[in-house]
Amino acid sequence: FFERILVILQGNTSKPGPAFHERYSKLLLQLTYESVAAGDVSTMLYEPVLNSLALLLTPVGPDYQYSRKNAIEIILMLMKDDQNKKPLAANERLLTELVNFCSNMTSGEQKEQVKQVILKLIPEL
Repeated sequence: FFERILVILQGNTSKPGPAFHERYSKLLLQLTYESVAAGDVSTMLYEPVLNSLALLLTPVGPDYQYSRKNAIEIILMLMKDDQNKKPLAANERLLTELVNFCSNMTSGEQKEQVKQVILKLIPEL
């Protein structure tokens, strides 16, 4: 399921409008809430999910603010459990996009959150 959704997400990165990004980020956010509540987030650490989060962080511009916010919230939820930090740090694509996100943002709460995420993930490399 997540592999196929990732392919669709990749195919929709160049199309105008953030509609697919918003819907998918909302779905991932809901699945993460449910996984955390159930005490099993292993599905959310699956490589296609992490690669999807990286793609959701990639677009820069106000149209993608909602999906980026959801991606950051998902990562923050996953990082509450120290065991999840290593798989997050091991995904090079996600780590690269977190760094790119900080480089592209001038300031703000999201940039500060992502900087903290990076600082917590680096020791896991």
